[in-house]
Amino acid sequence: MFPQLKKLKEVYGPKGFEILGVAIDEPETLAQYFKEHGDLPWPNIVDAGGVISKKSKVDYPEYLLIDETGKHIASPWDKEKLGDQIADALGVEAIAIDK
Repeated sequence: MFPQLKKLKEVYGPKGFEILGVAIDEPETLAQYFKEHGDLPWPNIVDAGGVISKKSKVDYPEYLLIDETGKHIASPWDKEKLGDQIADALGVEAIAIDK
């Protein structure tokens, strides 16, 4: 999924789209991931205390579209429709994303 998210960020970032990663893994696990795969081009925070995972009732990864006011506007479960939902939220025309 990271390659698709990177492409979505590249295409929709100039139009106002941002990504924030929230990891529920242990910091050591994430450090190993980044060592092997490199950094991601968006901010990532670690929920080391498990606050998010304790409150959430869904499987991971979970995707939430949040508008500029902080309002949750969609939870796109179908990654094929994610680009369309981002475009709708931004009020722009959807752009085809190569997979």
